[in-house]
Amino acid sequence: MKKVFIGVLVFLILLIGLAIATPFLFKDKIVQVAYKQVEKYVDAKTDIKKIDLSLLKNISNFPNIALNAKDIVILNNAPFEGDTLLSIGNISLSLDIKSVLKGEQYKIDAIELSDVYINAQVNKDSIANWNILKPQEKEDKESQPFSLALNKFELNNININYDNQTNGQVLSITHLQHSGKGDFTDDILDYNSKTTIDAVNYKQNLISLVNDLKIKLESKVNINQKENKYLLDKNSLYVNDLKLDLDGMLQLVDSTQTKMDLSFDAAEADFKSFLSLIPALYSKDFNKIKTSGKLKLDGNIKGILQGESYPSFNVNLNIDNAQFQYPDLPSAVTDIFINAKINNKGGSLDNTIIDISKLNLKIDNEPTTAKLYVSQPISNPNIDLQAKGKLNLAKVKDFYPMEEVKTLKGNADINLNLKAKLSDIDNKQYQNIQASGNIAVLQMQYETKEVAKPINIPSLLLSFSPQFVSVDKCDMKIGESDFSLKGKLENYISYILSNKGTIDGQLDIVSNYINANEFLPEQDANTTKTKSQQAKEVVRLPKNVRFKGNTNINKLLYDKLTINNLNGNINLADEQINLNNLNANLLGGNAIVSGYYSTKPDIPVANLTYKITSFDFKQSFDYLGLFQSLAPIFSQVQGSFSSNMNINTTIQPDLSPNMNSLSGIAGFNINHAFVKNVEVFKKITALTNLEGLDNIELNNISINTVVKDGKVLIEPFELPVKDMKLTIGGAQGLDKSLDYDIAIDIPWDKLGKASTMTNSLLAKNPIPGLNGLHPDVIRFNFDVGGNANSPTVKMLKPSAAIGGQSVKEAMKESFTNQIKNSFLGNNTSDSTTSNKSVKEQLKDNFLSGGNNNDSVKTTPTEQIKQGIKGLFKNK
Repeated sequence: MKKVFIGVLVFLILLIGLAIATPFLFKDKIVQVAYKQVEKYVDAKTDIKKIDLSLLKNISNFPNIALNAKDIVILNNAPFEGDTLLSIGNISLSLDIKSVLKGEQYKIDAIELSDVYINAQVNKDSIANWNILKPQEKEDKESQPFSLALNKFELNNININYDNQTNGQVLSITHLQHSGKGDFTDDILDYNSKTTIDAVNYKQNLISLVNDLKIKLESKVNINQKENKYLLDKNSLYVNDLKLDLDGMLQLVDSTQTKMDLSFDAAEADFKSFLSLIPALYSKDFNKIKTSGKLKLDGNIKGILQGESYPSFNVNLNIDNAQFQYPDLPSAVTDIFINAKINNKGGSLDNTIIDISKLNLKIDNEPTTAKLYVSQPISNPNIDLQAKGKLNLAKVKDFYPMEEVKTLKGNADINLNLKAKLSDIDNKQYQNIQASGNIAVLQMQYETKEVAKPINIPSLLLSFSPQFVSVDKCDMKIGESDFSLKGKLENYISYILSNKGTIDGQLDIVSNYINANEFLPEQDANTTKTKSQQAKEVVRLPKNVRFKGNTNINKLLYDKLTINNLNGNINLADEQINLNNLNANLLGGNAIVSGYYSTKPDIPVANLTYKITSFDFKQSFDYLGLFQSLAPIFSQVQGSFSSNMNINTTIQPDLSPNMNSLSGIAGFNINHAFVKNVEVFKKITALTNLEGLDNIELNNISINTVVKDGKVLIEPFELPVKDMKLTIGGAQGLDKSLDYDIAIDIPWDKLGKASTMTNSLLAKNPIPGLNGLHPDVIRFNFDVGGNANSPTVKMLKPSAAIGGQSVKEAMKESFTNQIKNSFLGNNTSDSTTSNKSVKEQLKDNFLSGGNNNDSVKTTPTEQIKQGIKGLFKNK
């Protein structure tokens, strides 16, 4: 007995020693293999925060080894750079200890994944972000370090988001749980599993088709691994409260063929469980609903799936004499009858036939009926639709609980008949098409606790014909904004029947007042988002909608800006809105605007061309964020200006311009204005004692600017001030940083209080050639930096000219060189330029980028564009 005890003790000591030694003996090798495989196969940035190897942590699967990895993140490369494709909170692998000790293939006995987020995207160029695997040549077994021999597979808290920008499909799966068990080392095994999903949501463009569906699947599958055959026996699928029994067989014949023989039915379901598929009903005290009626739902799939060839399938739904009622409400929805079938004989999906031969119900004893028949849905959709019904909206609260709804009134009346084939539409054979009826909404009022903008529709009338839908009348008020629309929509049947169809429309909009702030999405300015994240938030303009229209808006409020008498032409085509000569009164003047807003790129772009007349400086600063960022001096100018602008920019999801992307040109003309108490001029006065800079009168001043990546470059301009002449030029950034050069010319006999300072300045910085004499005209040179809120002013050496040149010309040449050095990076000029005025020399260099070629004839706009290119190139 003693020997046995000693033997057991020795074994335990050896076992504990092995458990302690295992991580040290094998961790580095296994981790190195894992990283090597990631690097070999994955074309993305992968980060694994922690990897741990232990024998003791895998007691439930003893004596296998546990490999744990935490906080795994895979970030995409371009064009989704910076986006998270996959994140895994924890992954645990159970490795067969024998395979680890042999050092051959590491056999994975169990896998557990927790807290997983999958972000699948397809951008507008049809590029999928999950295509991250590097191309591989065919490998033999020896080159594969891991193999699956699963006995356990668990998924905990799996979340999936799918966003396809090419077709507007968005799918989300929230909190998926899966546990399964089966011995995959056997050729034939039973795999028993349970899967639950808290919520499935799916929408196409702006239309939600599936809302918060709860899924539960209890599955038992017999797997024949040699034949790739799967037998399903009494699998139970729950969709909300609807239970479906699944049976049958699925076999992967080869890489191209899948053989199917599956059937389902809802033998245990009733009408109430079918109602659970309607999100609005399932979310409102569903357990309290009283129902009656019969339900039959079944279907099957049989045949081979290969490429574009599909197996046959059938779905049958029958609801007979059903009704439902909330016990606390007075009315019921009664006389519900539905007969619906979806059939396909196999082969092409074009063989699918949808036949809803009956859809009847009564609300408040008012009958609603509909029929729908669709054939050849792929190649040549053939549709036969009939719908008729009336609804007193005020009665809805009698059969459906609406605690959040404050007001719901009005009457809706629908009477539609449509029988058409896509080929007849395309060939304009309207004689073969039947389309008639109307939709009318009268005196509708809708307001909820959550929606801050109540909706009022006094009248809406749509009339249908084979060629178009006529918007005979549409008066509505949303919040504070009122709209009156009138026009027609052509080719609507083709648009409905085909995803390639384009709807054309003419729609005129008249409004007395629109508060655009009620419709602008909120934007979190403190959140930094990648390009593709911003692209997902953009509300895309439709590809296959073309509209032309005229707008006449008496008053429009945008942010803090009030716009009056807005009228002009707006059209929509190919994911782009075009503005054509919109005329409006604002900021004390008038503006004519043209341009476009396009959502074709991932990040929307816009171009706006303005022609502004008599805008008030102070109002422009107060109400336009553009001037607050790029021209803060506007706040200190009294008067008005006119301007021509041509600006390009990218647009953020809240429809505001991205200031860092601004590029274009802008010219300003000031007839008469006053500039008071400018901080820069205050500091110049403190340095020089020059008088008259505290209140500057502007008369007939023209200023040209170029905007590049949010930075404003100001072409040097002259500014007469009393007996002085100021020449100003430079640049300013979005951060309000300043980079200006200022020169002030003043006759010596007009210096006044500044004469003492000037004599002292010349004593320290004598002008060569004057031999101690003072010039007739002296030029003070200043370098302005810092920012608009706290500018810095540095006084440079004064300048003058002697000999054959006048003092005035000498000072101009000196100033020219200083400005050129500031803009062009010490790029010396030809001596012949000294005969030109300061303004002419600076304009030559600014507009031509240093390339003065008189033979090149271009427009001022093109000159500025060329000049800015040269400017940045030289700098």
